Amino acid sequence: MLDASLYEKDFEGAKWVMSPPLREKKDQKALWAGINQGLVQVVGTDHSPFTWEKKLMGEQDFSKIPNGHPAIEHRMELLYSEGVNKGRSA
Repeated sequence: MLDASLYEKDFEGAKWVMSPPLREKKDQKALWAGINQGLVQVVGTDHSPFTWEKKLMGEQDFSKIPNGHPAIEHRMELLYSEGVNKGRSA
């Protein structure tokens, strides 16, 4: 669902600066395959929420954008709805 195209929305892309970074749309098929084959056993991302005001610290200098994204509570919902419900993962 989430891919690197979110970075292309002017400075709004700063909302998605996190580790690991969002990947390209083309990489999603390989990631689902890795989950299905047992090659990927853990799915994670950072949860270091910052307000939009804090993200704005990097408006003139990308390196000053705080690295992190809120909404960890939705990670499992996304994996289930996009994986299990759509037949990408068992």
